[in-house]
Amino acid sequence: MVVNVTNYQGQNVNIKKIFCTDLKPTEVDQNFGEDKIESLGNGDTKEFDVRCWKDKVNSDQILIAPGSEFAGYLYVWYLFDNDPKTSRYRLAPASITGIVREK
Repeated sequence: MVVNVTNYQGQNVNIKKIFCTDLKPTEVDQNFGEDKIESLGNGDTKEFDVRCWKDKVNSDQILIAPGSEFAGYLYVWYLFDNDPKTSRYRLAPASITGIVREK
């Protein structure tokens, strides 16, 4: 899935992990995400190619036929530029829905 992520946090962020799934927010943690080490300035948008998983990354990928609807979540774990590097990652969850156009 190709997604655009926009930084509305008011300061620069360093994206650490991204995860697409149908798991609810209470069922995920930062160990589930795919590593995506990217810096994103305040107000900037970046495109990411993300696979959707049934469980954590490298488990079973969600396979949906073209024309079918997908409803799930996109989780982005990040740190602010001024956060200590050893900080627990911050989480920005988003609900997503859409029609699958192609595999």
